[in-house]
Amino acid sequence: MKNFYIIAGSLIILSGLGVITFNREVFSPDREARSLLTKAKLLIDQDSMETQKESMEILTTIASRFPDSKQAKEALFELAELYEKWGNIDVATSKYRSLLGLNLDKNLADKVKFKIARLQLSRYNSQEGLNALMVLLSENVDDMVRSDIYTEIARFYYRQKNLSAAKSNYEIAISENSKNKEADMELGDVLFEEKKYNDALRQYEHFFNIYINRSERSENTAANFQKKLLESAQELFHDNNMGEAENYFAFISDKFPSSMSSEVSLYYLGNLEYLQGNYEKALEKFDMVIKFPPDFKDENAYIKKGQCYYQMRNYSKSALYFAKFSELYPGSKHKSLARKWEKESKMALRDKVEIENLNENNQSDKPGIKSSKKDIEDFFENDMPVEPEMVTP
Repeated sequence: MKNFYIIAGSLIILSGLGVITFNREVFSPDREARSLLTKAKLLIDQDSMETQKESMEILTTIASRFPDSKQAKEALFELAELYEKWGNIDVATSKYRSLLGLNLDKNLADKVKFKIARLQLSRYNSQEGLNALMVLLSENVDDMVRSDIYTEIARFYYRQKNLSAAKSNYEIAISENSKNKEADMELGDVLFEEKKYNDALRQYEHFFNIYINRSERSENTAANFQKKLLESAQELFHDNNMGEAENYFAFISDKFPSSMSSEVSLYYLGNLEYLQGNYEKALEKFDMVIKFPPDFKDENAYIKKGQCYYQMRNYSKSALYFAKFSELYPGSKHKSLARKWEKESKMALRDKVEIENLNENNQSDKPGIKSSKKDIEDFFENDMPVEPEMVTP
């Protein structure tokens, strides 16, 4: 009986060792490959060149260490996407095509076919590439791939200036996958091109609320979005669409309050008030620009403040701001302009004083109090206006 227990115990130990060995040889490598792939994808999502290069090393490791695994095929796909993102289209296309020679599951195979057709369409803008995408749509592909296909078809029509077809395909892309951020943003571009500026801004706000206004956002996506909005706002301003321009600049200033785009937007908002003759409101905007941590538009704001005071006929402050500008920015490209405005402001002040003295003499028998040239010069030296808060260097 004792021998029976010894033999049974030995068998249990041996079977346990077998399970452990099997787990190490089969499950552990699979688990490690999955872990590495997850890490690589997280690095890619950070959207910087440094993290993308780090992810490339990890993906290459997965493909070489676990060549027969499902994760190796996904890693090769991610590698091809990285080359595509970096603009190395030939290498990306080659890697996608090599994937088709492997035993891929249907979902990954559909993605690879889509990528090849997409690159062909974007490079040659050809009907052949469009047809390849349409063929994929006729197959039983999942919603995310269908959404990507419709996005590419929309881009094709957008490049062809067929805005109606582009808009329809972007809308289908979003209906297939509500998280398709490229389609969401680019639909706004189509509406803008159609001169539906308010609709476009609403679409951009929708994009902001979903993809930008969150802690895990991609900083690169946020930066590109800001750039797109600012370019659109400036285009509206220079095309004399002042009401729409004001809405866009206000949106940027509100949604990205600490960015350089916000400082530029505040400067344009000040100019919009200036053009409408709202000089007090314009001064408020230019003060906000000067107080802004980056000093990207400070020089311009000082010039515009002096011009505001000039238009308000407060020639003393006008002259002093232009003089202050020359003191603060001696090497500025606007130095000559500031000096001309300072001279003009002083001349306007002298004329104003002379007219006021003349009016006083006409209205009273008492001798008027006249200001001499020296009095005015002393005024410029001593009657300094309250200066706006300066930006810390």
